[in-house]
Amino acid sequence: MHATTPGGTSDLDEVYADVRKLGLEPYVTEFEAYGYTVVPPDIVAPPTFQQRMLETVLDVHERRTGQRIDDLAAAELPGLAAGHFGLLFEDRVFEEAVLNPVVRTLTRYANGRSVLLSDMLGYLKSRHETPTHE
Repeated sequence: MHATTPGGTSDLDEVYADVRKLGLEPYVTEFEAYGYTVVPPDIVAPPTFQQRMLETVLDVHERRTGQRIDDLAAAELPGLAAGHFGLLFEDRVFEEAVLNPVVRTLTRYANGRSVLLSDMLGYLKSRHETPTHE
């Protein structure tokens, strides 16, 4: 499923070296088998970065909606109504997320060397929400 690029296998060799270095082989295998994968947060970034990202998304949410969320687990958020588009230019933390080695490696593996980012989205969703299928 990985993208091929004009450079042929040398590009794949380069990105796969990064896959190995970062310990991402199980996730690449799962991606190839199922078409998607979920990489645990602690493999993507340290807890300090995760916390910074969360706080920044909550700050953006407050600036855009006027709603301050102090306890995300108890927040009442209907579905994906708390979605925010255009985050890349809101704060440097979003730039860091895009340039994260794990994110970049998996992006290059899936799409090849030439990738264009068109938007960065963030969603806040209640943990207690149960999906309904009508």
